[in-house]
Amino acid sequence: MNQPRHGNARLRQSYYWRVRNARLPMLARINAEEVWHIAPGHPGGAWASVDHGPGRPEYHLPTVLTRAEPGSGRSVYCAACLRCSWEGEELSGRDAEGRAVEGAHDHACPPWRTLRPVPLAEAGGSRAVVVAQMGPGAPVVVQGPGRGVRHWLPCSRLPVYCIAARPRRAAARGGQNPLF
Repeated sequence: MNQPRHGNARLRQSYYWRVRNARLPMLARINAEEVWHIAPGHPGGAWASVDHGPGRPEYHLPTVLTRAEPGSGRSVYCAACLRCSWEGEELSGRDAEGRAVEGAHDHACPPWRTLRPVPLAEAGGSRAVVVAQMGPGAPVVVQGPGRGVRHWLPCSRLPVYCIAARPRRAAARGGQNPLF
């Protein structure tokens, strides 16, 4: 059985579970961590508190794929969509998972970067506003304290990311710090 080709997060996850629970000798020889799969805790993945079940969602739904690089064990990430076969580029290194989350949202809800960051205390209440303005699958952008803050999925019925807005350094001295 061949590993699914680039382009379908759902097929990749199904194949991963076949390898992980291998009963066939040819699958038992494959290291499950080196197989592309939906990152734990992300929509559609293992241990996700916001799994949406076996059917396809009605809207583009961002998620993140991961695998370990053969030999090194370092994690590689890739943005993906659970609705269609879109996948982003492979990312590794510092904050690769966060960049993959942002890339998945660039596909699923392109204008998400224009959202005004809200204080963390207001994030739950602003979810209804974001859905009304941008549709399901759009994230809630939360004011983050700075670099190194992970994006996360709050416990809720909908698989919606809270994306921590991280100010970047302004290009010119005295200029405004752009987000992301």
